[in-house]
Amino acid sequence: MINLSAGEGRLGRYLAISGVLLVLGVLVIGVLIWFRGELRKRMIIREVAVMEKQVNAVLRQAEEAYLLSGEFLPEDELALLGNLADVPEYLVEALLGMLNVDRVEGLQVFDKEGFSQEALSAMEGMNVLPDHFFSGLKKGFSRGQLIDEGLELMIPLFRDGSKESDFLGVVTFYIDESELLAEYEGLDEQLLQLCLLLLVAGGGVIAWVLSVTFHRMESANELLEERGQRLAATNEKLLLATKTSAVGSLTANLIHGLKNPLGSLREYVNLLRETGGISDKEDVELARESVRRMQDLIQDTLSVIESTDGEAMFSFTLQELQGEIRKKLAPIAKSKDVELLITGEDLELEVDSVRGNLLVLILCNLGQNALEASPQGRVVQIEFTLEIPHLHCFVRDEGQGLPEWMKSDPFQAVRSTKQGGSGIGLALSQQLSRQIEAEVELEESTTAGTVFKFSLRVA
Repeated sequence: MINLSAGEGRLGRYLAISGVLLVLGVLVIGVLIWFRGELRKRMIIREVAVMEKQVNAVLRQAEEAYLLSGEFLPEDELALLGNLADVPEYLVEALLGMLNVDRVEGLQVFDKEGFSQEALSAMEGMNVLPDHFFSGLKKGFSRGQLIDEGLELMIPLFRDGSKESDFLGVVTFYIDESELLAEYEGLDEQLLQLCLLLLVAGGGVIAWVLSVTFHRMESANELLEERGQRLAATNEKLLLATKTSAVGSLTANLIHGLKNPLGSLREYVNLLRETGGISDKEDVELARESVRRMQDLIQDTLSVIESTDGEAMFSFTLQELQGEIRKKLAPIAKSKDVELLITGEDLELEVDSVRGNLLVLILCNLGQNALEASPQGRVVQIEFTLEIPHLHCFVRDEGQGLPEWMKSDPFQAVRSTKQGGSGIGLALSQQLSRQIEAEVELEESTTAGTVFKFSLRVA
């Protein structure tokens, strides 16, 4: 589950970064396409400005030549201009001379109404200038455009100055576009290189920034999740401590109330033992052993309550708990001539003090029952296994097993199959297990032995 969530998080991060880079690429390409169009317009405006300067310079030279020499255009060339015949001859002569300018492949003249008068070019031009062209040209705005025949430049002509009332007509030049197309190609190569540079450099920086940001967000989320788990664990421990404290208080009152009557009962049984006849000795010994067992259980329970009452919660390692169990059960095993075997000592686990003390009390009670049920020379095993999220403890003896009538409910109080048994050990173990949200159950019981299983949630 954790690995799947982490994989989904990485996939989401890659998709987010890819989306941002895709948007960046679209924006960069869009801006560069717009920039490319603007640059091409400015290059044509440059060509228009250059041609306009050349026309003005030629016309000024023609005017100076006319003032100095008074030369006029021959009659046969004037006839070519039609409605432009009212234009000073020296200006017309100068326009015709523009055909000798480098890159000029032809020209076409229009009168002041926008009608074509003559086309001195191999190219097929327009017969009438469109209104949206002509209105701007009459106001003195030159224009240019790239057409199939080449670069077309339109220059307005004025008699004096640039007033609309002095408008004489329009001259259109057809220019070789090869140099302009070469510039276009070079511009496209430079823009492509710039686009790649922006995508690689800008995209790399953005991807790095987003990666760092997502990494910090993931770290913050992991920290919040860890703190949330710690808070939940702390709340669980506090709840357990509260429940245990409440149960402990009730148990303490009950046990303190039983201690004195049990002490008096033990004194009475001892007195019967000393004064009783031979016929009731067996019953007296049974009563004496039952009282002793009950007093031991009460003392162990009081020890647990006193060790946890009012103390700050701390933790026991599993090895410490196993050592405490061994310490309590070893003398009993020795007296019964039964081997005590505890396995699972290499497990790494810590249990809080409240549950740890009750775990020791429960397993000691189950272990003592197993030792008393096993014949001499046999083995009692307490096996610890860790299967997250539970710690399992198996208590095995090699006795004769439980009778059929007891297997259905072995935890019912005041039921025992052992000589001298009080019948409250298993019931007490089950009740204590429930207080720490653990479980004790009969795993199996045959003529070869009995196994009780204790399960405690540790994660």
